[in-house]
Amino acid sequence: MDFSIKRLDHLGIVAGIMRDLKLIEATDKLLNASSQNNVMPGEAVAAMILNGLGFTSRPTTLTPQFFNTKPLDILIRSGLSEDDLNRHKLGRVLDSIAAHGCEKFFNTIAIQICKDEKIDVSKVHGDTTTFEVEGDYKNQE
Repeated sequence: MDFSIKRLDHLGIVAGIMRDLKLIEATDKLLNASSQNNVMPGEAVAAMILNGLGFTSRPTTLTPQFFNTKPLDILIRSGLSEDDLNRHKLGRVLDSIAAHGCEKFFNTIAIQICKDEKIDVSKVHGDTTTFEVEGDYKNQE
């Protein structure tokens, strides 16, 4: 009997949340994904998020190696291979996001998630610690 062991760790929770929030579908819609691709843009984004949360500092070129020990059929989709998540595919998706506009891409997905999850956005907290002001002030004592 042949079997292999794949580690799910904390990535299962993250994948489940991405699935519940429909992150893959939203990404595919924004980037006008073609079903002719073996790896859809949303799947590539999900893979990059999972890789980034995998407590690794490895470069994108080693993404297939990272997923070699992960159950992709549970985390993203059945039939997906770690070799499908190569640097060329991930790079093309990142290029598509850049062409769409990174802030626009993030904001569109974030707003849709807030609507779907019925999150009240009428009040927003602004972190003022990230703002800097330099120079002389008039009427300063």
